[in-house]
Amino acid sequence: MCKQLGIARAAFYKWKHRIIPQQERENQEIAELIKGYDERFSHILGYRRMTEWINHFNHTNYSRKRIHRIMKILDIHAFIRKKRKKYKTAK
Repeated sequence: MCKQLGIARAAFYKWKHRIIPQQERENQEIAELIKGYDERFSHILGYRRMTEWINHFNHTNYSRKRIHRIMKILDIHAFIRKKRKKYKTAK
């Protein structure tokens, strides 16, 4: 596998057995929260509302930029519905 990826075996095993930093663990926890809220609210939350929901219900204070960055990595974004026209077209 390492040969196909073009990396040294030693580098792979060093990465595999590394100690995960605190910030990376927090980002993984935030990613799980984002996935949960995204499914719960049917993919309508953008990063601003997602940040407010996460901070409100979990009593945290994460920045919008951090939530936005994690959402981009997970490829999660709001589906914006188009408004229906309230008028009929003339023939």
